Amino acid sequence: MAILLGAFSPKVYSQRRWKPAGRTLTILPFSTLVLFAVAIHNFSMRTPFIFLIPLVCLAICAHALDQTGAELRKKPVAAEITHKDSRAYSVGNVIVTYEDGTKDVWTKGSNSSLPRVAADGTVGWTVSGPENQAVTGSSRVRNNPDLVLCRKGRIIAKARSSLEFIEDWTFISNGEQFALRTRALHGPAQIELHETSTGKLIQCLSATAADLPVWAQPLEDK
Repeated sequence: MAILLGAFSPKVYSQRRWKPAGRTLTILPFSTLVLFAVAIHNFSMRTPFIFLIPLVCLAICAHALDQTGAELRKKPVAAEITHKDSRAYSVGNVIVTYEDGTKDVWTKGSNSSLPRVAADGTVGWTVSGPENQAVTGSSRVRNNPDLVLCRKGRIIAKARSSLEFIEDWTFISNGEQFALRTRALHGPAQIELHETSTGKLIQCLSATAADLPVWAQPLEDK
């Protein structure tokens, strides 16, 4: 049991090397769950099948321990926000799904939003500030001008948009670049093109400009 609990202990941050900060989530094979149910049933019947229980526990422990360093070995294919709030704009922690179906919680602090995964497995998300009273006084908002980019267990770059809010963004060019739409609390939006490996700004356009380049068209402010 101690081994099993240790396998699910929170991962940590370091300056040079980044690791997921949450607990590893493991999807057990259906056959393992069935075997476990049979073992428990037979245990209650006090039959010789009780020997299956330690075998099942060992299988669970081995599967959990296999997730150690998953961010280095496995390729992310999807990401979403967990602990979602009730509003359309969801802020929480980033949970990543790997190719084999297992999941990792990659952030802590419940201040992440808009997670995206590139074709090469690079994962990015925006970081939201604390809630502030809107200028109108009728609602509360969270700005999110900062974007974090991670690949194989390391933060490769951080970027900051020119305006307070990143409304939407996407990877392009197989993950080599990303584009975002940003705006202030009021006023027109801008579309920015950045380099993924450095976060460097390459180009900035009005989101309502005519004849937007192909990379900017999905983010057009219609």
